[in-house]
Amino acid sequence: MYQYLESMDSVRQPFRDPTADDDIRTIAELQLFSEILVTIILGREIVVPQSYAFDSYGFHRVARTFLNARDVADADADHPFRPHLFGPGVRSFDDAVTNILTRARDARFLSSAFPELGEHPAEAGDRLDAGWLLSRPWLDDDRRAAFNIVRREFAELGPVAARPRPDSPTLPGLLRAFVARPAEGDVHDRLLRSIKALGPELNERSSLRLPGPWRDGKTAAEVAGGDDRLDEVIEFVDTLYNAVVAGSIGIATTTMSTELETDDQRLTARRIAQSLAVTEYQLGEGTAPTAPATTMFEVRAEGPVHAELRRLYESAGQGLPALFAERGADRRKSPFWKGVTAINTATDAKAAQKALEKHLTHVAGLLGKTTKLGLHNRIIEFGLGLSVAGGSAWVGSAFSMPVTAQIAMTIGGETLPAGLGFLATRLTGQKGTRRLAAALMQVVEPDRR
Repeated sequence: MYQYLESMDSVRQPFRDPTADDDIRTIAELQLFSEILVTIILGREIVVPQSYAFDSYGFHRVARTFLNARDVADADADHPFRPHLFGPGVRSFDDAVTNILTRARDARFLSSAFPELGEHPAEAGDRLDAGWLLSRPWLDDDRRAAFNIVRREFAELGPVAARPRPDSPTLPGLLRAFVARPAEGDVHDRLLRSIKALGPELNERSSLRLPGPWRDGKTAAEVAGGDDRLDEVIEFVDTLYNAVVAGSIGIATTTMSTELETDDQRLTARRIAQSLAVTEYQLGEGTAPTAPATTMFEVRAEGPVHAELRRLYESAGQGLPALFAERGADRRKSPFWKGVTAINTATDAKAAQKALEKHLTHVAGLLGKTTKLGLHNRIIEFGLGLSVAGGSAWVGSAFSMPVTAQIAMTIGGETLPAGLGFLATRLTGQKGTRRLAAALMQVVEPDRR
């Protein structure tokens, strides 16, 4: 089974100095790590579009953590990430890299992982390939190593067997349909006004983040009606874009997530923009819009926490080799795969609940054998949606230091008793803490027609 994660979007995970005190970027990587971890725990594989495999700095760093842990466990046959390749002449990931580097000659191309491509464009006679990129004098060792690990992994794998619908909607078509319908609600009305003002240039979404004038000497924020209005447009367009990409894959359950926020009002506006985008895609696809079910990724803490966040992120992978050792073992004998099979073959909600609870308890024990975080009063919660017998389920997992990998779940909207239970109420009520960042997520199943 496959999973697609919006949190790996390259515009969410741009290059930054790894030593900088940038909590939001650290938390964004931690969120991606968390979502990938839960996906792997459930026995799924993450589908990575070629553009994110090339240009998502956060994905490069997080993937390196997981792939190094797999190698430590000698589980070479386990491939948690699968590339989605597309485009004329693209038969391998290296072909995709060449195509992207050729596009980078465009003056309006904005690379998230390698912004220097805009400052040091290729010469006309250069042979553009991964070797050219890796040999650039401006490329630091950390980025070179992380990208090369991803490149080597995908060089050995064929692309995922995508099943797109021939009439799948496109981003320009969805934007045109959206502005043609009347608004329902304040956020919807603001989006309509801003999108109409910004015009067809929105089809190139990276342009929204480029510095400089958008039109007539005005910035994109000024044209959209202010920074908050531009943020809502970016949320809407990014979600719509990722829905289109996930639809072009056609086989993966998709976890949509908002940008990280600290303010409840802005987070709510982002959630509405996200839901409007998902609904717009479903209308364009011809499927019945579904009521959004959301879960939250949230980080709360006391006082300055950058160093501890970094410690958490760097320490969280210590238990992964034990997990990969079981994932890489004989599926007929591995307790991990027996647990996954029990979840996937459950015939009713009660059996699914029992199987999921048993599996998560087992995995928590694997992670806890080697992971010692030693932090206090820190809770990180994240969730992932899946389908099981008897309805949809939310798997939520929390790192609550010094106890690691406390896990809980809900099926059919009701919380089930696993571990310490779902921590949403504890998160909001914990005294002495402040929210560092939060994102809201919802799950979209692929059209199975």
